[in-house]
Amino acid sequence: MKSKYVCKYCLHRLTDDDILRAPHPWIPRDFIMGCPACKSVDSLRAICDAENCWNEASHGAWTRDGYKNLCLNHYDMAVPAAEG
Repeated sequence: MKSKYVCKYCLHRLTDDDILRAPHPWIPRDFIMGCPACKSVDSLRAICDAENCWNEASHGAWTRDGYKNLCLNHYDMAVPAAEG
């Protein structure tokens, strides 16, 4: 499953494949990410990885399917550390 994002400026919804990437102009071996719709840089917000959810992710956690970005509504998908 691809990670989802939303642009904080134009609210365009996108996945990993849609992100514009370019070499960072001041930090060698780093890159900047941008919105393909409005071309703004570093404007992307992570969205919950739960299926059909477009809420902004507020937590990252391990789940039975690997590491996920989760919103408060789906944080119950997280695996307690004792189970991990």
